[in-house]
Amino acid sequence: MNATQLRLPRLGKLMFVTLLPFLAIACSSDDDDGGGGGGGDPTLDAYALQASGSAEIPSNSSTATAQGSLTLNPDDGAFSGSLTSTGINATAAHIHEAFAGGNGDVIVTLDIAGDQISVPDGTLLNSAQMSALAAGRYYLNIHSAATPAGELRAQLIAGDISLITTALSGAQEVPANASTGTGTGYLTLNQASGELFIALSTNGLSTTVSAAHLHGEHAGRNGGVIVNMTAFDGGDSFALSTAQRDQLLAGGTYLNVHTQGVPAGELRGQVLPAGIDLYINDLTGDQQVPAVTTAATARGAVTVNRNSNSLTAVINTSGLAGTAQLAHVHAGATGVNGSVITQLTQDTGDATIWQVVDTAISAADITAISNGGSYLNVHTSTFAAGELRAQIQ
Repeated sequence: MNATQLRLPRLGKLMFVTLLPFLAIACSSDDDDGGGGGGGDPTLDAYALQASGSAEIPSNSSTATAQGSLTLNPDDGAFSGSLTSTGINATAAHIHEAFAGGNGDVIVTLDIAGDQISVPDGTLLNSAQMSALAAGRYYLNIHSAATPAGELRAQLIAGDISLITTALSGAQEVPANASTGTGTGYLTLNQASGELFIALSTNGLSTTVSAAHLHGEHAGRNGGVIVNMTAFDGGDSFALSTAQRDQLLAGGTYLNVHTQGVPAGELRGQVLPAGIDLYINDLTGDQQVPAVTTAATARGAVTVNRNSNSLTAVINTSGLAGTAQLAHVHAGATGVNGSVITQLTQDTGDATIWQVVDTAISAADITAISNGGSYLNVHTSTFAAGELRAQIQ
């Protein structure tokens, strides 16, 4: 195992189709009077937080939790709020400065009284600090004797800021590889401006990292570079165009870590914002109904956009017994044949690839897919009823 050049921490093994939740929720609370000078309460920026060990850098297995909310008055910088902790004897608690995926300096030392953790009365943030908070650059950290570097963490996210985490693996590469390395990417996106910050950590890579990028393409296909990462601690700012921002929010981008041993990419992680689901499954003949005997293989990647009720599907085939003629997403539970939800089209440049991009599907179809009630099917001249099938799950 080599020592990578990434300075972020060791992580445990991660399922490659899972988007890891970063436990921070945010909203804005507006007053009835619109925040004007008519004597109403001021408009406050509110941060509802649920701190966990999984959000720490590096993560830990703590079962403790802390929940609460913090508020900022942007008119005068007044910062307040509290959390209630469970299962932890806190020795210290702070607001630190760093984007998700990185660790940073203390900005505010919090008060601790038993299970209550609160912002000291009279705390004021200056304009630079308020800007950093609004950008998603602050996080809450609760320390304990058992985990002095931090047992519970939550990023402070509000407004137009989106925080997305993604697990990287060799299995998501196209074609997939057998790397035992793992990685996690942390993306902080300002949806209004397109400003993007990326932090990245890896573990167990075969050789030294040679490059890392954000690429543009849905799962199952390789795409061009959008962002070339030169540092991996989340401090670099990247400006996305409107089209690139929309592509990212639709699940059409991925992180790729290239190494000297695997220059095409050793680890890949699809970026999956809220409302985007990814299913990656292997198609085989024995899943057909009835089963068929074939040495052919295929891998299917299905991206469901619940925000727009649309679907993107890509199937990469290999060694088909006959000439591929059709490929579909069907409705049907395991062991059952069903009707077609949507048809895929053969790639004009590569006959082994079938795909459909951003096609509209019904809410009922989305429910069927999420419940395991749909499947991918590749039909060939030898097996017209289907040579390869995979349940989408």
